[in-house]
Amino acid sequence: MAKTLCGSVAAAFVLALALSGGAAAATPDLGPNVIVFDPSMPTSQIQATVDTIASKQVSNQFGTERYALLFKPGTYGSSSDPLNFQVGYYTSIAGLGRSPGDVVINGSVYVHNQCDGSFCTALNNFWRSLSNLTINVTTPKFGCYTGEFWAVSQAAPMRRVDVNGFATLMDYCTGPSFAGGGFIADSRFNGSTIVNGSQQQWLVRNSALDGWTNGVWNQVFSGAVGAPAECFPSQASCGGPYTTLPTSPVTREAPYLCDARHVDLDRPFLHRQTFGLRRDDQLGTPNRPEPHPDAGHLPPRPEHLRHATRHRRTRTRLPDAHPDERERGHDHREGEGNPDLRSHVRRGAGQLAGAAPSRKRSRAERQRVVRSVDPERRVLPHRRRGAG
Repeated sequence: MAKTLCGSVAAAFVLALALSGGAAAATPDLGPNVIVFDPSMPTSQIQATVDTIASKQVSNQFGTERYALLFKPGTYGSSSDPLNFQVGYYTSIAGLGRSPGDVVINGSVYVHNQCDGSFCTALNNFWRSLSNLTINVTTPKFGCYTGEFWAVSQAAPMRRVDVNGFATLMDYCTGPSFAGGGFIADSRFNGSTIVNGSQQQWLVRNSALDGWTNGVWNQVFSGAVGAPAECFPSQASCGGPYTTLPTSPVTREAPYLCDARHVDLDRPFLHRQTFGLRRDDQLGTPNRPEPHPDAGHLPPRPEHLRHATRHRRTRTRLPDAHPDERERGHDHREGEGNPDLRSHVRRGAGQLAGAAPSRKRSRAERQRVVRSVDPERRVLPHRRRGAG
């Protein structure tokens, strides 16, 4: 049956390998460690599966098992029967919708402290991820653990997640509750101020926040709506320590699988000086990707810059696009994103030299034109017709 698949980069690599060879139209065999959930499944069945995996992975820091838990578009859990589950080591949780709102979990997806006797911290909570879904926080009868707990310490990104309700990055229910930092991108938090608590450092990029409680060593915000003002080092007047960039200089979000008819890995566009979420540009692609600043000015290479002298004309092949843009299928040779370079050769060669375009250009004039594109390039004399 046809499948609509969108997900995190971890799921993308797994599925792209599994579905290569034209198997998108059939139900693929993703292996025993890739679990795809459907909203038609009973919540009790899903709960039993995720709990079994969590029981293996929560303490499995040096194990070899790896899991991807993928959720098809739809709603999971309810206010009366929520879906709450823990995420352990080497486990990726990802929604397969086109946007985070296509996969909704009524419940929570949480990470708690690990305890060695009475010493409970999040300092070793590495290597897990959460992406591309919405969580309506519903945690009845959870006592101290009411809310969305994501107590991690690095290598545990949260991307493209919408959290509606209370969220904390610290597990304060057991002590001493130390935590070592993490990363959030392209996410939205509604309904409460995020509790940073004991997190030593954190990076939040291009997200929307309802507030932030405090800093320990340094909390960095880049292009984040609702981020606290710059306050470094920490001061009584502003809290902190906070390092706040008004915009993100250069960003490209993690790849996602998206297609209703066949599986395709979509690489979000490169963006510059962005503020807030960039989902509309990523999914609708109304804007062309911004060209790399070096595109069209790369060092000359034989296969990328060629000089021809046939028919008493000088033709210069402009450099190819930067590799990042070439992979997206955009080629600056056709003026994509940098028409000024093409105009040097096509329209204004004679004009740039101070002469009418129809006049035969001298070698010196042609040299100036070509050097405006590539300063190191030398124009050779014209060959006579019939010359070997």
